Formats: sequence, C-alpha cells, structure tokens
Amino acid sequence: DLYANSHNFDKAFKYYNGMLALFDETDNSDIYYLLIHSIASTYSLMGDYASAIGCLEHKMDKVFCGLIDAELYVDIYNLLGNAYLHLGNYEKSARCFNIAQECARTSLDETSPSVANTLNNLGNLNRKTKNDKVALDFYNESLAVYKRNFGDNDINCAASYNNIGNVYYDTGKYNDALASYEKCRSIIS
Repeated sequence: DLYANSHNFDKAFKYYNGMLALFDETDNSDIYYLLIHSIASTYSLMGDYASAIGCLEHKMDKVFCGLIDAELYVDIYNLLGNAYLHLGNYEKSARCFNIAQECARTSLDETSPSVANTLNNLGNLNRKTKNDKVALDFYNESLAVYKRNFGDNDINCAASYNNIGNVYYDTGKYNDALASYEKCRSIIS
C-alpha cells in the first residue's frame, strides 16, 4: 500500500498483480481478500470507482461475514459502498453500507473503528440524499465511537465534527455549524 498511498500507482499494481498470481480464484483467505481490497482502494485513490467496483463486486458474492475476517469484510463493503456513492448509485451504496453495518453489529465490538467508519459512511449517504436528520444521527454515533476509541482529539473526531458542521450548514443552522467547525479546527491545529 506504500506505493498506492504515495500515488505511485504503476508500481502498486505491479506489486499487487505479482502477489495475486500466487492465489487461486477460489481462495477465501483473509490475505487474498486483503489484496483485493488493496487493489480496489488503489483504484479509488485514482478516482476510478468503476474499476474499484469491478475488483470487488463479483468477488464478494462468494463470501459472507464470518468466512473471512469480519473487520476486513466490513471494510470491503464500506469501500464498495463508497465507490457506488461517488458514482451516484445511492441504492447500491446503501445496500453495501447496510451489509457492512449488519456484519459490524453481529461480529465486531461496538468500539471497532470499522463500526465508526460504517456509521460515518451511512451519514455521508444520507447527507447526499438530503436525509439530514438521519445523517446527523449517524455522524453523532460515529463521533461517539471514535471518541471511545481514540479520545477527543483524534483526527477521526475532527472529520466527524466537520461532517456534523456540514449538515448544520446545509440546514441553515449556521451557529451550530460554526461550533462544529471550531471543534474540528481545534483538533487539527
């Protein structure tokens, strides 16, 4: 992931494809699905959401929560849901986030970062679809999980405050938006 995160995508794909050659298409190991997740994440970093979906969609039909590591399963469905969200396919995005949330609720501790990420993603989806009250509820739930995990001054909390501020701004509650943005700013400065 070092190559992908440094935007050296050619080297990242060369590395990933070399690793992928070591696996059989029927492999259900965590390592195989982590590799597929890394490839799809790289496509997402590049803004190529259709390719990210192509990497994941047909592979995920073969697995279920519990067959592979639950945290990884949730993260893959969050990645897939975000790709659909970026492409404006809110129905498929919602389906992916709901699958992630169901697995997170049944298989992960409520303080898992993947639980918080799923709640945040559901907030993003609801904000995009103008369900501001629901978005705000998901963002606040996400914030609570991040605080329990990382404390009040974590970058994830800052992102949650920013998202909460965006909902307030969208709904014309400018003083509440400003208060949330100030909380965000105090964390990142």
